[in-house]
Amino acid sequence: MQVAYDCDNSLCSPHSETSPTFPKIPLTQLIPKVIERSWQVGASQALEEFEATINGKNAETNQGRSQS
Repeated sequence: MQVAYDCDNSLCSPHSETSPTFPKIPLTQLIPKVIERSWQVGASQALEEFEATINGKNAETNQGRSQS
């Protein structure tokens, strides 16, 4: 597991690129995208798409279902 450090005003906190709980899900890449998407379509829709992504389903299928 790769560990990086964010330092601000001599306070450093480690964070890793992978989650020990969900090692196969790239959370550090997905979460910022989900937040950006929530600004575009709303939190509920963005979270449904995120759920579809992590469950390996097609997010576009979920979008169509939610808009009906």
